[in-house]
Amino acid sequence: MRTAQGFPFASLPVVTLGLLLCALLTTATAQPTLEVRNDDGEVLAPGAVDELGILAEPRLLHYTVTNTGNKPLELAAELANDQDAGATLQNEPDSPLAPGESFVLCLWLGVNTWRFSVELHLTSNDPDATQHITTVRGNLRFAGAYT
Repeated sequence: MRTAQGFPFASLPVVTLGLLLCALLTTATAQPTLEVRNDDGEVLAPGAVDELGILAEPRLLHYTVTNTGNKPLELAAELANDQDAGATLQNEPDSPLAPGESFVLCLWLGVNTWRFSVELHLTSNDPDATQHITTVRGNLRFAGAYT
């Protein structure tokens, strides 16, 4: 029996290495994945602006945070750069979120002026979005302003 370089089974390491490499490339890496949706069901990518338009009164917003990954998602939420939004978080995230699990984050906009903006910062162990920032902004039209 003749083989490459005169050794029997000389191609065995090459075949084994090829199979191992193929297995590594096709195996999905286990990680948590953060997905955020607004009240309208739109997915908000990191850095997105949730433009509310004109509001007639202060409002409670709901942001659904889902772990679409396959490992638990550690999550923390805070507000920053509140520019006359009078914003407060009404609840804290349940952490960790199991794969497939969702949490509804409630954001109250007390709105102190006609133009407002606030940033919702979500910090997680998602390697692709460790800092997910959504800017929420809009305008308030006071009920009696146009009568």
